[in-house]
Amino acid sequence: MRLLKVILLLLLISSCKGNSNNDVSIVELPDGMQLLSGNYTKTFNGIHSDLRLIAYYDSTTCTNCAIKNVYAWASLINIVEKYRDKASVVLIFAPRKNDVDKVRKLLEENMIDYPVYLDTASVFRDLNNEITSFPYYCIIDRQGEVKISGSPFANTTVYKNYINVLNKELLILN
Repeated sequence: MRLLKVILLLLLISSCKGNSNNDVSIVELPDGMQLLSGNYTKTFNGIHSDLRLIAYYDSTTCTNCAIKNVYAWASLINIVEKYRDKASVVLIFAPRKNDVDKVRKLLEENMIDYPVYLDTASVFRDLNNEITSFPYYCIIDRQGEVKISGSPFANTTVYKNYINVLNKELLILN
């Protein structure tokens, strides 16, 4: 049930845009973002794991599009969850300043057991200024090399490619 809440919240905040690959080869994850969400606040080190599924959400939203994609995240997160010692999902939210408390409240209410970073200073966006469309989704390795990017919700081919990259990369790590 909690996973469904996480997925629903992610998708409620995401945009309708079917982003394509931004042709970014390296993505940097900044230190110093505030880590929210229950049990992970003291122990989670997923931002430094070997393989990371990144979802970066800026202040754009499209509730209708998000609801249509509720079940899409489940299988991607489930694959990553199987390899928690080597892989992680890194969710980053960068809301407008006047929406920070609202987003924080939603995250605290609905994402008790999953890590979420709050990027109130837009550090992720500043470090990765070659990313031009948002929300931004990708899978990166430990060095930040992008294995795949673009919206897994754009079409079934992109979604299947995400699953294939996750399975392939996680098999290599084991």
